[in-house]
Amino acid sequence: MQYLAIMLLFFCVQASAFQVKTIVNDEITQATISAHELSRIYVKGDRIAYVRGVEGAYTFKADQDSGAIYIKPNSSYQAKPFTLHVTTEQHSNYRLLLTPSDIPAESIVLVGMDEGKGPSVNVRSSVSVNALLSLIAHMSKEEIMPDYVIQASDNKVLVANQPNGLGKVLKKTYKGETLTGNVYELTNRGQGPIALQEAMFYQLNTKAIALSTVVLAPGQQAKLYEVIGTGHEI
Repeated sequence: MQYLAIMLLFFCVQASAFQVKTIVNDEITQATISAHELSRIYVKGDRIAYVRGVEGAYTFKADQDSGAIYIKPNSSYQAKPFTLHVTTEQHSNYRLLLTPSDIPAESIVLVGMDEGKGPSVNVRSSVSVNALLSLIAHMSKEEIMPDYVIQASDNKVLVANQPNGLGKVLKKTYKGETLTGNVYELTNRGQGPIALQEAMFYQLNTKAIALSTVVLAPGQQAKLYEVIGTGHEI
């Protein structure tokens, strides 16, 4: 099933983060957790019944009131990813690939595919979440968006700061008063697979990043959706 999982990061004054991940039963979903602090994971509209994963990779405690869990990687897994299997009270089974990073505590909400369909977004902004998601959705569907001017690009290949073998071509731009959305085409021009992460494409004024896939095989293409501020946002 082709879909774009949603991931939202809201950076507040304390620099903590909130992620929203759209997930599908028995499919792997990637998320980032703090390497040194407890990260909270919960399921929208459901409760976590139990978890299992690599022995010795993490410690966790359950919040019986909310149905959430708090998880922190052990010292030997603070710099490498591990898989966590989550089963809910409504009998959903989710597989998470958790990557520890040197960041503050995270809160991660898992949203079942029926509750949250849409593009794979990674947001760090005080701008309205609905505005960011709406722009990403219109770009991913190649739809006209009210109050935005759509401009085609010259298809120039951008290679600065990209992993070896990754081609990045600007295809289209959505220009609004407070936000600008860019649609890029990514191509693996190398000999091996390239793992994609939203953080690879952050800039200083990035508000949201969306990826259509997380691994590119040689010759494969994917879409990157980027939302940046125009300097007029509140």
